[in-house]
Amino acid sequence: MKSMRQEINRFSSSIFIRFGAVLWKKLYYILLFFFIMSIFFNFFFFKLSYNLYKKLQYSRIFPLGYSPTNRSKIIETSHIKTSYLKFLFVGDSRAQMWDTSSFPNIFQVSNIAHGGQTSTQVLMQLLTQDIPDCDCVIIQVGINDIYSLGAFSNFKSDIIANLETNLSKLSDFFLLKNKKVIFLTLFPPSAPPLQYKFFWDAEMNEVIQKINQKILNLCKQKNVFLIDAYKLMANTKGVLKPAYRDLDFFLHVNKNAYEFLNRKIVELLPQLKTDFLN
Repeated sequence: MKSMRQEINRFSSSIFIRFGAVLWKKLYYILLFFFIMSIFFNFFFFKLSYNLYKKLQYSRIFPLGYSPTNRSKIIETSHIKTSYLKFLFVGDSRAQMWDTSSFPNIFQVSNIAHGGQTSTQVLMQLLTQDIPDCDCVIIQVGINDIYSLGAFSNFKSDIIANLETNLSKLSDFFLLKNKKVIFLTLFPPSAPPLQYKFFWDAEMNEVIQKINQKILNLCKQKNVFLIDAYKLMANTKGVLKPAYRDLDFFLHVNKNAYEFLNRKIVELLPQLKTDFLN
């Protein structure tokens, strides 16, 4: 009887030891997994913090959003006639990326737009940098002021008011220089991807329409030319129509959109400067 108990105890101890070994082995791998993940996430957040720090300091050192060595190059289309219209594009990446390949040969195009610029930065650029000579200015700016409103809800009204003021100042800047001005309403965005929804204001479509109404009123008050890009390219929900969507970024448009808008610009030619049309 005693030997039987000893056998049972040895058997129980053996099972317990094996079970404990398996348990500790699993625990070891679990701890190793969390240790590796900890290293990965620490590195990830370090890189994220480092990049955010760089962007913050860059914006403080170069408030226009670009360094002097990274200024936009002047892009010129070929022209046949000795008398040609000089167009200047001003604004953010939507203006910077403008495809002018479908413009008539009587157009000479300069583009000083920069990606990521807000209306305040564009206005500062005009006040501090040399501006190419032109007959007509095409302005598309404003989306960078408002697309991150979801992260600045406490300043929403201030941001919108500041943008509206800057739009008026931009038109005045060129009108005082006797330049023709073409304002485009803000393009409708595509549906924001998941990583941008955290910063995307739930009332963004209403905000865009409010800004566009300001542009419409501004054009009427100051006798400025208007192309209502939003009305032309938005669907019934205020989202960019599929035919004009850029696959790389939801705030940009594709070549089809620029070709379509170029035709609208050409339609304004008789009103812009008929003496250039021989």
